[in-house]
Amino acid sequence: MTVIENKARTRVVGLVALLMYLAGLFTMQDFAEFRVLFHEGCVGQTCGFTWPAGLSTLSTVLRMARTLLCGVLVLWIRPDLWLDQKDRTRLLIAFAFAALGDFFLIFGGTLPGGIEIVPPGQAFMMGVAAFLVCHGVLIWRHLVSFADFRSDLQRPGVAPKVWGLLAASFVPTIAAVVLTWPYLKPAMDLPYMLILTLSLWMALTVIPRKDDFPRVNRALIAGGLGFFYLCDVCLGLGVRLQDAMPLASEWIGQVPNLSYSWALIALALSGYNWLALMGREEDDNPALSA
Repeated sequence: MTVIENKARTRVVGLVALLMYLAGLFTMQDFAEFRVLFHEGCVGQTCGFTWPAGLSTLSTVLRMARTLLCGVLVLWIRPDLWLDQKDRTRLLIAFAFAALGDFFLIFGGTLPGGIEIVPPGQAFMMGVAAFLVCHGVLIWRHLVSFADFRSDLQRPGVAPKVWGLLAASFVPTIAAVVLTWPYLKPAMDLPYMLILTLSLWMALTVIPRKDDFPRVNRALIAGGLGFFYLCDVCLGLGVRLQDAMPLASEWIGQVPNLSYSWALIALALSGYNWLALMGREEDDNPALSA
């Protein structure tokens, strides 16, 4: 392994460790806030207890920092470490829209200090729109190209697995929609759920398609989108159930903190050529390239 390769690996590992620390920090603080307010009887209603504003501000800043640092992780994928330039470009675009979406959803249109950028209701819509584009770009990335996808389906045994994964991807989506239908806003929620489910499906299909991404990258893509799907569904349910089922909404709302950071980290790492990052030749570890 060269000195440059060793430095690149150390830098990536160091940043991932920092991301895990930050994610644990704000997850712990947010859950502590929820438990204290729950103990005080403040879930779903107002009460005399107020959580320290400084801690809430710290949580929002740390969550935004997490997203931006994951974007930095993608930016660090230089030519000798990427799968190819097109894949890195698509991943960068997806992370740019994820950061934009997080900005609107995390800060609600108002920066720390009370500076209002856009009204809170408008900020939520802009955040959802940004993530809609983000998932569209991720579908584009994992599809690779229509010609490539059609070619994959023609290989023996691939098509049944791909269409089976499509059906499996829609099972939890349909279940969530049916169970919470009275509380949904169909005009907004159904299109997003459709794109989110297609994003999950396309990420899962990289596993049976095999030749589009190396093995490690396929696992990171499928796992990352699995966490992303879980995060988005629970985030949406938490918002929609807030009035009708405040306690359930609060518990469901804790799930994104446990899943979204892993989604971003896994997807960012999925853009790296792991053989190059680990300083190994292809024959040294076939599991990384098969």
